[in-house]
Amino acid sequence: MLVEGPLKLQIIEEDGKRELHITFQEDYQQLDLQNRVSQMRQHLTDLHNQYNLSNDAAEQQGMQMIIQVVSQIIPLIESDQMATDETIILELGKTSSINNIINVASAN
Repeated sequence: MLVEGPLKLQIIEEDGKRELHITFQEDYQQLDLQNRVSQMRQHLTDLHNQYNLSNDAAEQQGMQMIIQVVSQIIPLIESDQMATDETIILELGKTSSINNIINVASAN
């Protein structure tokens, strides 16, 4: 399932490590603060809606992770403490559930 929004997600595998790289779309970076907050809140709503429509457990698990990340990003955006021109990097563990998330994210 592909959810369009202000973020680009990419799985990077290097030296035996798996990382989730999160960058902001260029058009999102150009928005003023009020519109950045509004779009990110709408993105979170869209993610919840897509999660509720999905019947795939692995897909839902991947979406839960993204929902958690977006939920953590919103307060930083609201307080204008999030640089939108930087990449957020999350190191992913090597559990079977994380592997399912990676496979779902890679398919999208």
